[in-house]
Amino acid sequence: MSAKNKVNILMVDDEPGKLLSYEVMLGDLGENLIKANSGREALELLLKNDVAVVLTDVSMPRMNGFELADIIRQHPRFQQTPILFISAVLLTDLDRLKAYQAGAVDYISVPIVPALLRAKISVFVELHRRAQQLEALNAELRRLSNSLIVTQDEERRRIARELHDSLGQELAAAKMAVDGTLLHDHLTDSMSKLAIAEASYGPDHPAVALYLNNLVLLLMATNRVAEAEPLMQRALAISEASNGPHHPNVATRLNNLAELFHATNRLAEAEPLIRRALAITEASYGPDHPMFASGLNNLAGLLSATNRLAEAERLMRRALEIDEASYASNHPRLAVRLYNLAGFLYDGKRFAEAEPLYRRALAIDEVSYGPDHPNVANDLWNLAELLFVTNRLVEAEPLYRRALAIDEASHGPDHADTLARKRGLLVLAELNNSTREPKSLITPGRVGRNQPCPCGSGKKYKRCHGSPASQASYRHRRRQG
Repeated sequence: MSAKNKVNILMVDDEPGKLLSYEVMLGDLGENLIKANSGREALELLLKNDVAVVLTDVSMPRMNGFELADIIRQHPRFQQTPILFISAVLLTDLDRLKAYQAGAVDYISVPIVPALLRAKISVFVELHRRAQQLEALNAELRRLSNSLIVTQDEERRRIARELHDSLGQELAAAKMAVDGTLLHDHLTDSMSKLAIAEASYGPDHPAVALYLNNLVLLLMATNRVAEAEPLMQRALAISEASNGPHHPNVATRLNNLAELFHATNRLAEAEPLIRRALAITEASYGPDHPMFASGLNNLAGLLSATNRLAEAERLMRRALEIDEASYASNHPRLAVRLYNLAGFLYDGKRFAEAEPLYRRALAIDEVSYGPDHPNVANDLWNLAELLFVTNRLVEAEPLYRRALAIDEASHGPDHADTLARKRGLLVLAELNNSTREPKSLITPGRVGRNQPCPCGSGKKYKRCHGSPASQASYRHRRRQG
């Protein structure tokens, strides 16, 4: 057994000869044997070491075994540490009762049978080792959960921005194709971890619910919604049974199930789940917590999808107020809230109200990520589209070009983002009747309406990107997600 996997066994006796005999008897276990010659020394060693089990003599001077056990049990760290008493005299029932009241889990009479001592000690050693493994697994689960929350937040933000882009749906589809192999690997790994958790803890353990939740998110990312739904229902049932119906974990499961329903256009089924999750979050964290703001934003998205725009706007503005009170003025989360509200206002053709929100979100992202980050490119492009639809083409063009430059530097000239920006700028040049030929973006010379479209579709330009319908499609689309 490696030193890393060994556990500590504390042996306490005032007679060195007895300690030596215990060491001989327990040596075959292969664990770390720590010796203490008194109760005081035992307490000092306990504070310095993680001990699996304490083996102590009852009859010792100054501090006997009962007194030692009583002190050990008073310390919160050692309340669950098993203590075995060894007695050289015959214990009465009253002595046994006193031992158990002091915190002993077992006692052994002299003469000691070595095999019996090893068997009893090995049970507690194995229990301790499993407790350590469980704690390590729980720590890993917490790390994975926190990592997943951060990843989800960033991914949702990225998807929201891309879908808000005039070519966002095209970009999202291209990126999902590129990332398909990586998603498949994550999916296989998640299924394997779920099987291990079920075998280790049983099918109804809270840890299983977490792994189910992670697997569902990956299935949804690969459009396997039909497989995801029963797993999400099972995760919700486990969390409700384990944590109670009003626990924050239940709110997380409800929101994920609602998202699944939303993705399959089952909005009537999604709404009560989101409202229940919101009530749990408010009761758990309070009405001014950022978690509650996220819940408000989720409900606002559903209300907007069902054309209840006044209520949706009220919730979005309330979510923004909460986050403004909770975070610094340049926090990236505020940019997300501003962006969502601006997109909502844009969809309602309230361009004058949307513009300052877009500009503020852009300023925050430039401070948070730097002026050349892809998020900034998305902000620039969306603001340019607003300027475009309000006939401010001269103001829009430099923003379009700066967004293109960022994407070329970040992703390369042949990336889906970059190509989409180029095609959009081509349309702008045509509509703006620009005197500058965008040769580096398209092809040498102006594209004739009967010539092949530069996008490579094989169609004539007037039937492709030069058509009025195509030009309109490059304007702002309704934000989804």
